[in-house]
Amino acid sequence: MPKISESEILTILIFYHYSGYKCFEYYYKALVLNDLKTYFPTAPSYNYFIELIERVALPMAILAKLTCQQAEKTGIYYIDAKALPVCDMLRAKQHKVFAQTASKGKSSMGWFFGFKLHLIVNHKGQIVDFALTTGQVADNSKDLLNKLLEKISGTLFGDKGYLTTLWNNFFEKGLKIITKVKRI
Repeated sequence: MPKISESEILTILIFYHYSGYKCFEYYYKALVLNDLKTYFPTAPSYNYFIELIERVALPMAILAKLTCQQAEKTGIYYIDAKALPVCDMLRAKQHKVFAQTASKGKSSMGWFFGFKLHLIVNHKGQIVDFALTTGQVADNSKDLLNKLLEKISGTLFGDKGYLTTLWNNFFEKGLKIITKVKRI
């Protein structure tokens, strides 16, 4: 059983994003295990810490959603998705860590095995909402868009992956979606 608390794990993860380090491994080994050792005396080895991150996934997601609620409702929004591959496509069948949750998906960059992060930001760069889905969920998925766009009104800009037959429904609720036209 690890001696490091969940709040310490969260603190280390959050502080990384403010630290200026580009590599988490270097940040952890150089800063947390050395310079910050007095603040985190029970910090485990880097490899074991990586295994412990899974324990704070739910609190981290809740914290992220609460942060989104503080974003300003400006009326101008942007939506996009980012592929989060967990391994190379050639190794997808041997992958064990996310074997039950990750899936094969396609992005503008090609096929990948992993997840998709769908983000809505306002014109000030604040994250208004997000969803983490399996790789196979399409950007214009009805369920996904209904969930992400339910509390948004104004103008939403997105790429042609967000073309949907739901435009009229969203327009009636006060949301105008602007995308590029898909070529036939």
